[in-house]
Amino acid sequence: MEGGQSEDGTLHLCRGPQTTGLTETVRTHRPLSAKDLLLGTLSLRADGEPGERIWPAPPRVALIGCESGGDLRFAESFGLATAMIHNGAEVVTATRWTLPTSFAFHRLAGLPESVRPRTEAVIAVDTAHESADPVARLADWQRERLDRWRTEGGIAYSPLLWAAMTCIVV
Repeated sequence: MEGGQSEDGTLHLCRGPQTTGLTETVRTHRPLSAKDLLLGTLSLRADGEPGERIWPAPPRVALIGCESGGDLRFAESFGLATAMIHNGAEVVTATRWTLPTSFAFHRLAGLPESVRPRTEAVIAVDTAHESADPVARLADWQRERLDRWRTEGGIAYSPLLWAAMTCIVV
């Protein structure tokens, strides 16, 4: 969030530079911003459409990336997670801070390449979202990681990764 505002959060998708949007192009694409998701094209054209009509969200959304739930730290949160709720999501799982990559775990912490904590976290969130109660399922996984952190220790079970996950429920 370069601008320091929650609505400046962006998703870098495969959107060409000619795509309509409220963000500047970055190299060969235009990021989709929280502002785009919320406002759509209302502020760009007289016949514009609101974001929830252009980009409706599915009932469950996982934003497991760089501080995807960071909009919650602002007094007026209008970031990616909030935009997904606004656009129809009933459950959004997001991260409260930037997550280390599996590569960082390998390079900096010396974990073998066969151990992939970030991938395991993504799978845990996906599995939770496929269950009847995604919040309880994710909390169970987090508690299991906490137990392993307490009993085995080791960076692979560090709260640095699993404690970042949070669910926003409507």
